[in-house]
Amino acid sequence: MAYKLSGFERGEPSIGLSVNLAPNELDINDSDKLNGIKDRDFSFMFGVNYSHTLDFATISVSLETDISNRHQGQRAVVGLERTLFTHPKREWMINLGAELEYLYADYADYYFGVDADEQNNSVYSQYEAGSVLALGFTLSGYYQINKQWNMVANLRWQSLPSDVKNSPIVDGSVAVNGFFGLLYAF
Repeated sequence: MAYKLSGFERGEPSIGLSVNLAPNELDINDSDKLNGIKDRDFSFMFGVNYSHTLDFATISVSLETDISNRHQGQRAVVGLERTLFTHPKREWMINLGAELEYLYADYADYYFGVDADEQNNSVYSQYEAGSVLALGFTLSGYYQINKQWNMVANLRWQSLPSDVKNSPIVDGSVAVNGFFGLLYAF
């Protein structure tokens, strides 16, 4: 959910507020190897977003903090997005982007660390990921149904930082996530 404070005209810099789900979760029921590890639930993040359209791309900055009292952590994302294809009347658009995501230690440790209680109840040693920086790429788009309604979609591929990959509860070196939704403009 987002609320735009400025930049209502196309091409204007915009500032907005948002409430999002953090894109991380761990359900220990998915693996027998994670006995003794607690679930990592989605967290709600409140954010401030800025975007500015240049001649060749759009740059964006997002700062978010946990408001669901899961980890009290923050994340920051700087992105660059370029339009690949667009309808002449802007009824649909497909974009390609790159982003740097910085996860503060409280956020990264909640999702990728092993705390003292988990160490005592599992085969894993205590582990702190600390603050991490990750590179990712996005493919996104929208289709305008009418003046108020749009369908939106986003797919993100992210290379996991070494401090995340080295976590005993992480298996793999990349993360792929995405969403599909409807957007209503007031």
